[in-house]
Formats: sequence, C-alpha cells, structure tokens
Amino acid sequence: ALEVVVLVLQKLMFAYNKDNFPTDENKQKLSLGLIKFYERTVLLRSTPRDQIVEALTKYGDNQYAKPFILSVLDGSSGDEQNAALRMLGAPGGVSGPEFYDKVKLLAGKRKIKSQAIPTFLARASKEMALPGLIEDLKTTKDKENFIYTAWALQDNYRDPANYRYIVPRIKE
Repeated sequence: ALEVVVLVLQKLMFAYNKDNFPTDENKQKLSLGLIKFYERTVLLRSTPRDQIVEALTKYGDNQYAKPFILSVLDGSSGDEQNAALRMLGAPGGVSGPEFYDKVKLLAGKRKIKSQAIPTFLARASKEMALPGLIEDLKTTKDKENFIYTAWALQDNYRDPANYRYIVPRIKE
C-alpha cells in the first residue's frame, strides 16, 4: 500500500508542476484515503508517516485534512510537525487563521526555530502575518530576525512596495 501512496504523490507532484490541479472532490477523496492509511500505520515503524502528513498538508485544503493537520501540529512527532509546517500555504494546501494561530502557539512554546517563524506565519495566513512582519522589520534590533523576516516578506508577498521596509535598514 505504501508503494501506491508514493506513486499517487509522485503523479500529483507532476500534475501540479504542469498546473493541472485535482478537483475539490478528488482532494477530499485523497485526504480521506491518506488519513485512513496514516491511522492504519500507527504501529508500523517503517512507514514514512511524515510523508503522508506532508501530502495532506500540501494537497488537503478541505474539511477532512485541516482538522487532521491541526491535530498533527498539536501533538505528533517532531518529524510529522515539521512536515506539516514545511508544506503550509502550498498552492491548494492548508492555510488560514487557525494555522496562523497554531504557528504562533508553537513559536511561543519554542517548538519552531526562530528563523523559520516569519516564513511559517506568512504561509499560514498572509493577511494576518503581514502587519507583524512589517512591524518587525521596522523595529527589530536583531540582525538574524531582520534577515529572516525580510526573506519571508520577499518570498511570500512579492510586492516591490514592501522593500521600503527593508532597504533603508540594510546598513544597520
């Protein structure tokens, strides 16, 4: 069964690269199937459950995958949490205010590396993250925080107007 999952995920990746996205109905079917497979593999150590989580996060913007991914972020292994965080905000993937709040919570508990926080917040909810990113760019005295926040702003918003928060402070 694992080989089938890997094959499906490869085909999805190729389809996404060609801008051929699955329908909402197919995403729901995929999410339900992956969740069932994940639940059946609880005792199997050889199953790459983090890959299942990654696929659900990347392809599962639906009512089945979202609560599942939130529960993974709440208490699964570090590998599974990292897999979900890596795929937050992918086109067609999970994102939204509930994920923004979850990333803030995990950041507050220091379960996310500080340099990744700006990017994960922006991927979780661009609208909610933007004011905080801009505020950090205006006020932070921490060089590393400034760099990672600037990268998150550049990579996730791609608006040249946002460079006005970055360029004047580069020499600092």
